[in-house]
Amino acid sequence: MKKTKIINFYQLKGGVGKTTLTCMIANELIWQDILERQTTPEEPIYVNDPLKVLVLDIDTQNSISVLRDEEIQILQAAATQNEVRFNELIEKKPWQKTLFSRYEHLYSTYGWRCFDEIMINPSESSVQKAIELIQSSEYDYIFMDFPGSYDQQYTGELLLYSEYLFIPCDLNSQLDVAAAQKFLSDILTVEFHNLHHIAFVANKFRVNSIRNKRNQELIEEATEISFLKTKVKYCEYFKTEHLTTVYPRSVDLNLNTKQISVNHHMGSIIELAREIKSLK
Repeated sequence: MKKTKIINFYQLKGGVGKTTLTCMIANELIWQDILERQTTPEEPIYVNDPLKVLVLDIDTQNSISVLRDEEIQILQAAATQNEVRFNELIEKKPWQKTLFSRYEHLYSTYGWRCFDEIMINPSESSVQKAIELIQSSEYDYIFMDFPGSYDQQYTGELLLYSEYLFIPCDLNSQLDVAAAQKFLSDILTVEFHNLHHIAFVANKFRVNSIRNKRNQELIEEATEISFLKTKVKYCEYFKTEHLTTVYPRSVDLNLNTKQISVNHHMGSIIELAREIKSLK
């Protein structure tokens, strides 16, 4: 029986990257599993049973659910060659023009499956469904994307199921630093069901910043909670308009040669997924 890992990026302050990290790491874990089963780059192996990853969209803004629905419509319009509908859908995000080609190639060549997504609304039946999934062994990993407030009903109840809790923090922002420390002080009073690991994650990291290094030292000294080793470096791909739920952002695909390579902007996402996977 597989053991599901429950992983959450959470912080009450908005704009710290909770949703972005959730989507990127959820898909990156699946892609790394597929890559690990490859023997030679010249002859791709189709993986029938890649990792199963679920994202529970608990925030009533439903950012992940809305984006997933948008992307599914794009894939369907492309697959049915509905050019009018396709052009309408990609008008605000031209980069999505190649989304179907990229997705289809990874799917047909490597067996790519993006993470499953379920919208969880603040109702007793919906939350019970989430708990049943968490307690089942259906998935290898489950992520929960929480709202930026405890006020939403059942948020606290679901948070108790966290096993790996990571607190995103922009070390270059004093507001982020203060918010992260305040959130941790609240969290440390909570009795989780089975919490294995809690850590900060340096997000939107600026290399060679003296403030970044000093703030990390201050936080770790004050809280006795460490940062994960991987620092997620800031880049354009982390902006909301570049986010995708159906494709691993670490993959670059040459649509002419069908050769894949690593998106060098996503190096820290690759390393973060590896570090999280290695945690016991």
